Amino acid sequence: MTDLGDFAENEVADYLGNNGAPSAISSVNVKLHLGDPGETGVANPAVETLRKSAAFDAASGGVISLTTTLSWTSVSTTETIAWVSVWDNITAGNHLWNAVLGSTVALTSGDDFDLTALTLTIT
Repeated sequence: MTDLGDFAENEVADYLGNNGAPSAISSVNVKLHLGDPGETGVANPAVETLRKSAAFDAASGGVISLTTTLSWTSVSTTETIAWVSVWDNITAGNHLWNAVLGSTVALTSGDDFDLTALTLTIT
């Protein structure tokens, strides 16, 4: 399941309503969460706060897919990752969307975590 954030919803609605083109996004960055990040993308953050820069393929059939593996090495805390949020900046910026992982990932302090698949489907 994926959910667009408020910023992205407004950008798409303005574009579809002929109220201007969306702002160009120069980078896409993924953050880990323990639970649903919510509409603003800030709820239930993981202690591992580092966002990772991501790349996605061109949309086809309303779907974009991750084209890179995102790696968090030697995480600092034992916790269970269940969601991610996606942002247009590596440290601040606008929240774009959230996605729930296919299954939760239990991490122990010192573990590495690789995210190899992430998609956004617009229907």
